[in-house]
Amino acid sequence: VSSSATAESIETTYKRDGVLVIDEILSAEVIYELREWCLESTIWHDMKKTYMGSYLVDGFSHPLLFNVARSMQKKFTFLRGLEMVQLWAYNYEPRSPSGISLHADSAKVNINIWITPDSANLDPFSGGLVVYTRRPFGNETFTQSQDPEFGRSFLAGHRHLNFTVPHKQNRAVIFDSELWHETDDLW
Repeated sequence: VSSSATAESIETTYKRDGVLVIDEILSAEVIYELREWCLESTIWHDMKKTYMGSYLVDGFSHPLLFNVARSMQKKFTFLRGLEMVQLWAYNYEPRSPSGISLHADSAKVNINIWITPDSANLDPFSGGLVVYTRRPFGNETFTQSQDPEFGRSFLAGHRHLNFTVPHKQNRAVIFDSELWHETDDLW
């Protein structure tokens, strides 16, 4: 983990907003190694209409991923004591205008790190992640928290802000997993 931001400022921002953006989170060597591994691997088993996914159970388990997780836990106290439960990666169809739909997860923290070069995104102000500052109340079912229609209806009825974080290679978005979130438009 090679962020120039101080751990203290990062902790303060995360506690205040529930969303944190850190650029240049990994070394260039780690980004290169992970990208090459993803491009050459046969781990992509979850085929959707506009993307394919890979999860820990599918083999998305390069040792560098575990090293990164340990390094982040050492640097950021709000991650200490949390167990890494899931890893995933998504590879989007080049002509697809959309990615993962609106949903909320039942975990403590999500960490998204983009390893795709900036040149692959035609609009430098999009292609990232939108995180809404509202979480479900807790009495929704898992199915409801994964339903974009339910999420849009929920958000329409409750005041919230949103953080729209554009794609940038080697950018991490760390956020409270229970906040509603979705992939920003892909161009």
